[in-house]
Amino acid sequence: HSLSDDSLEASYEAMRLGELQESLDPFSLGDQDDANALLDRAEGYWRRGYTSAATQLLDRALELEAASSEVHFLRGLIALERLQFADALSAFEDTLSTDPNHIDARLCMGWLRLYRGEYELAETDFRSVLEQNPQHEGAKRGLGILQESAENACPTLDMRVALGDN
Repeated sequence: HSLSDDSLEASYEAMRLGELQESLDPFSLGDQDDANALLDRAEGYWRRGYTSAATQLLDRALELEAASSEVHFLRGLIALERLQFADALSAFEDTLSTDPNHIDARLCMGWLRLYRGEYELAETDFRSVLEQNPQHEGAKRGLGILQESAENACPTLDMRVALGDN
């Protein structure tokens, strides 16, 4: 190895060690009493695949600021990613209780309800999104699937086709 290869390898190992340390203790770095800072760090952990660490940070952020719609929303996304649909729906409901116009939470609720077979509630959610943004493609697509499902009487199959789950 040349000196530069050794330096690169050492830098890589230090980076991996730092990531491991962060993943083991998300509170080891940064302000623990600032809900927005915790939310930012939680989102960073989540995007890198450390959902447990992200959840710990979000729990602390909620202790500091229970009315943070974005903290609730990220909790919903993490639950959705983990296929914990009831928890995701609850987190999105909490998001909307703190920010009734949170369009992304409303859209996620629509898709979750469509998936769960709660078609009337899903339609209400999609229409609510379209009231806020008449050009919203995700809500239009959801309503389109509901319409096709009603016409074809096979909503589960249509849902799988729409989501690419063949």
